[in-house]
Amino acid sequence: MTNYTRSSNYIPDGNSFRYLTNHASAVLGDWVYIDGGYIVHSDSSNHDVTGWLNITLAIDLRSKWTNTSISMVGIDKAGSPILDYSSLWPNAEGTAAYQFAGGVTWGIYYNDNSPVKPQLWSFTPDNTGGGAWSQQNTYSTGFPATRPQNGLQASANGIGYYLGGFLNWGTYPQTTHGYLPVPNIITYNSTSGGWQNFTASGFSNAGTASYGGAQIVPTFGNDGLVLFFGGYTPTAVDVDYSSTQLGFDQIAVLDPQTQTWYHQNTTGPRPEWRANFCNVGVPGDNGTYEVFIYGGVADPLSGSIWVNGNKPAYPNANAMLQEKQLDEIYVLSLPSFHWFKADYLATSNRNSHTCHVVGAGQRQMLSIGGSNFAVVDTNLSTSQNDIFTQGLGVFDLTDLTWLSSYDPNAPSYQTPQMVKTFVSTSPTPSSWSSPQLEQLFSETRVISTPSPSASPSSSSTPIGAIVGGVVGGVVALVVLALVGWYIFQKRHRTHRSRPLQQYSPSESSQWKDSKLYNDLRMSEAPTDGEVLELVTKERPSELDSSRSAEAWELETSERRRCGQLNELDADRSYR
Repeated sequence: MTNYTRSSNYIPDGNSFRYLTNHASAVLGDWVYIDGGYIVHSDSSNHDVTGWLNITLAIDLRSKWTNTSISMVGIDKAGSPILDYSSLWPNAEGTAAYQFAGGVTWGIYYNDNSPVKPQLWSFTPDNTGGGAWSQQNTYSTGFPATRPQNGLQASANGIGYYLGGFLNWGTYPQTTHGYLPVPNIITYNSTSGGWQNFTASGFSNAGTASYGGAQIVPTFGNDGLVLFFGGYTPTAVDVDYSSTQLGFDQIAVLDPQTQTWYHQNTTGPRPEWRANFCNVGVPGDNGTYEVFIYGGVADPLSGSIWVNGNKPAYPNANAMLQEKQLDEIYVLSLPSFHWFKADYLATSNRNSHTCHVVGAGQRQMLSIGGSNFAVVDTNLSTSQNDIFTQGLGVFDLTDLTWLSSYDPNAPSYQTPQMVKTFVSTSPTPSSWSSPQLEQLFSETRVISTPSPSASPSSSSTPIGAIVGGVVGGVVALVVLALVGWYIFQKRHRTHRSRPLQQYSPSESSQWKDSKLYNDLRMSEAPTDGEVLELVTKERPSELDSSRSAEAWELETSERRRCGQLNELDADRSYR
């Protein structure tokens, strides 16, 4: 039999832990924090005990451990809501995380009969395994009027992005139509406290999405780019699981600075369609950026699970057992937009898990939780323990192998060899979807070095580049003194702006005609003068000390752009 409890203060151990799923997690400083979802463990009679996780779990990333030796720490939630599929968005400093989106779990909902109203809560760690939750004042900040669930979300440098999602009986009390998709994309800037909402019609006709993945790529574009892939793009009526699947043969790219959408075809061994996977990203060698996706579920059922807005009996054991759980890791290398598949024996199928890049070298991926319905019997009475003890698995992103332990001092990440071999001859797609997108991926950015245990969307600058920047800076000061007389004679140059394809379509007419439109759409946040920046704008220049002072005359802008010389520009401030 299965015992259900409204909430659980259970802390995983190596013996009784079954699985954890539907949760959120974030890396803050030297700890990773896990919140929400539900957790299953066995009792003394080996029966399942299922409870909604009523504590925040913390895992220490400062020392080496295995998933059998690590002991998690439990932190009181202090009244913060217990949510399924919520988001934890770290601030720019990595000193706090903000809880957004997510639905009240169905067990809690039917016990209390009242979904929690939309609120913004923050978690502040104490860097010793503890921390505190607090509710934030959201008045006059454009905070969304409704709380969506299962949208495509990502965050970096204090800015969170949330595309689509849906409302249901656990997110919005007035929802009676099964899953009701929410259009548009919203962002939250934790530094300014401001919210923005803009159209996602460039993503799909209805501007909706669910159960897929999003990845911020901070090394390309003017201020970074956001990628969206997998999952569904629901219609404006209901979530149709069979006819609106988004594959991996094309990637949606958002330029957040201009709110312009692009779609780029991919090549290589593309992943089969899936939902509820996790993904991370790491800057690679020679200007590449690798995106890794792990696990997920591929649904072979014909027709919709939700038919004409009607909810089927739940739990539907037979339907869940027919779902195809996946244990695969694929790598998308940018800017080639080429897929690669890691070659290893599949043993840990899972979905509805989270993952993060961890360790000083940004070489390891930590997978947290997830469920595999194939190990649950048809009566949902007992389940097997997760093959990952305590639900924790560690993957080497360079060697593409699963590890037996986490090491905070593992070597730095390097692009996998098979990726290097391919991009050495095919660094970019044979055909770009637009010249504007090609231009965005030709603009490589320099990003600041993160803390040793950074969030999955953070990136690190190679040590060689750091050393080179320091040396180049010293040489630059010497050269500046030698050619100072010339700087005062420099002509003023204006920077040429590259053409951008603006896209600002009106919102979906399907929603303008909807009775619930004003409630379902996200509240507009002030946008005047606010620029969402994902990374710093450092662009260090390196000078060749072997050249004479006379050779450092300023070049034309065309020669600068081609990278033939680094010039001293007294009118431009390098920040």
